[in-house]
Amino acid sequence: MEITQLEREAQRNCDCTTDHKCSGFCQICPTEGRHDPTSCMFSAGHSGEHKCDAGHVCQQLCQICQLRGDPPNPCHFSYDHRDPPHHQCERVHQCPKTCAICPEPCSISLDFQGHDQHRCSSTVCWKPCIFSCGKACVTIDHSHDSTTEQVQFVKEEQILSMKKHLCDQSHYCLGICDTPGICKQEYKTQQCTWRTESGEEFLYDHIEVNAIRVKCGILIPALHYSHNQSNENHCCNGQHTCEQRCPDCYAFCRQSYGHDNFHHTLHRNKDQHVFTSTNPSEQIEIQPNDSNDSIIRKYKIGESSQPENCSVSCKRRGRGHFHLVECPGGNQCYEIKLETKAKHSNEVYYYGPDQPSPKKYDQILCSAYWSLMKWSPPVNDADRKLIDSCNFFCSEHVQRDKGQIIKDSSKGFCTLGAWHPGLHAFECQNEHQTEESYEGVDVCFVIDTTGSMGSYIEQVKATITRVIKENEVKLREMRASGTFQFAIVDYRDHPPEGDYIFHQCDFTNHQAAVEYMKTLRADSGGDAPEAVLDALDAACGLKWRDKADHLLFHVLDSPPHGRTYSSGGDRWPGGCPCGKTAEGILSKMKKKKIGYNLLLCSSSLNMMINEFQRHIEVRTLKFGEAITFEKIITQRVHQQLVDTEITFKKFIP
Repeated sequence: MEITQLEREAQRNCDCTTDHKCSGFCQICPTEGRHDPTSCMFSAGHSGEHKCDAGHVCQQLCQICQLRGDPPNPCHFSYDHRDPPHHQCERVHQCPKTCAICPEPCSISLDFQGHDQHRCSSTVCWKPCIFSCGKACVTIDHSHDSTTEQVQFVKEEQILSMKKHLCDQSHYCLGICDTPGICKQEYKTQQCTWRTESGEEFLYDHIEVNAIRVKCGILIPALHYSHNQSNENHCCNGQHTCEQRCPDCYAFCRQSYGHDNFHHTLHRNKDQHVFTSTNPSEQIEIQPNDSNDSIIRKYKIGESSQPENCSVSCKRRGRGHFHLVECPGGNQCYEIKLETKAKHSNEVYYYGPDQPSPKKYDQILCSAYWSLMKWSPPVNDADRKLIDSCNFFCSEHVQRDKGQIIKDSSKGFCTLGAWHPGLHAFECQNEHQTEESYEGVDVCFVIDTTGSMGSYIEQVKATITRVIKENEVKLREMRASGTFQFAIVDYRDHPPEGDYIFHQCDFTNHQAAVEYMKTLRADSGGDAPEAVLDALDAACGLKWRDKADHLLFHVLDSPPHGRTYSSGGDRWPGGCPCGKTAEGILSKMKKKKIGYNLLLCSSSLNMMINEFQRHIEVRTLKFGEAITFEKIITQRVHQQLVDTEITFKKFIP
């Protein structure tokens, strides 16, 4: 086909100035008795004898040229021939069919006899290399595709059955690495909006991590289709990492595969955990560590902890916090196995407001928990040292704001480890009373004895009498030195609303205090507000000992005079007629380190409590609640950090 095309092009574009006619003379004329030479009628370079156009040859045109659409050529057979019956010129015609093996044209000449087998001129395999490298198979066999074997060829994660065609080059395996471990860890961080079950919204960073398998990095020699022929695993030649996941956030360990030391990772969100508590109605409030984030995150029990992550959570929970782990039971209980680092809990933890967990849990200190799980703690060494320490603190040397520690002072915290046995040790303890100089506890009861307390007064007297007697015994059990002193301030209102403002029994022993209690009765009072501030001022002026603990228990059902404390009827809406103010009195109480406790007999005191809390810490007690001073006697000013940010894995029934 290509030759014919070239000939056509040559005829159209030739500029040689000749007619391309054969320069020979007819060879048939002499045989017929003609002696004048006659020029050959064919084109230059024709095959066969020279012939003229004097009737020696067939006058018809080549039928093959006509079928192919080639330029017309005269038939080269004799004039009026009968054999062959068709007309054909002297040229060689190429077969229009393609090779029976490949897409190339058939190289066998076309004539009217035809041929059944179409073949091209190639002798090598025409198929491409199975590695898709752009090269052809090098096998010297044009029909190789019909004779070669089927092989199992690996391409990414597929195993394909393919005919074996290979070039003469080496190739990298197209499979995916299947060597144990993780080829690559891909982290993606996106800022998302979280909507709590309470309807509040805030922004948080969501971290997604995926284990990526990459391509095999083994070079396969030429004429080989797989390195598995030598029983090698697919391997990317990179450093594989451990496949273990963090028990809390499910991030993959970033240590090398097969490492001997603890697992370690870049921690992510705890989206497989929920918040829990022994109080199903508790609200979890979290102040983010980021100083620029002022939004307090509020969660309900059972709500997902997805916005939080291991590192931030453990650092924020701080000193002496623990993790919940399901108790294995029996001798496998972690309190038995880990001794002082774990405590068995008999309390019920909740997955939601109405979903108590049927399981029993052990509380395990943070570092011990991560060691148990064979993981490094998700905090740096400095934070870990803090986490491993005791969470008891001195309220006089650690600043607090609404119950939260706002400044960490090593001087104010116990210097021993978390959950240590025995008494606490403080750097500041020399600034407090020693065992020898400790004088005991001064307890003052300030009691509303107006008529509205009539239904409570006998109960109040009985309760306080019992408390006085019980705690005197308790002090003797716990301290060789020190005594209880009791004082009582009973009050009513300014005349004419009350028949007296207040009476007082200054600090005395428990017998005298009990006898004074027996004289109290409820009467008088007039309007709802009473002489509350006068009574507190009187209590503040009692003879409190310098080296004793100071406690004041206030029993009442009505607020002080003044619109600041009540919205009801009031003879003196401008405040105490004596000019006394909560700020002035409570400031003196705070300076004398008097602990203020309210025993409420009414629900109409919220305005008063809110105002008082601006000036002093107010502890509210239920009237039926047992009152004991045991903890106060044991450690004068020691308090314990309360950790509410507890999570565990989602419960799947």
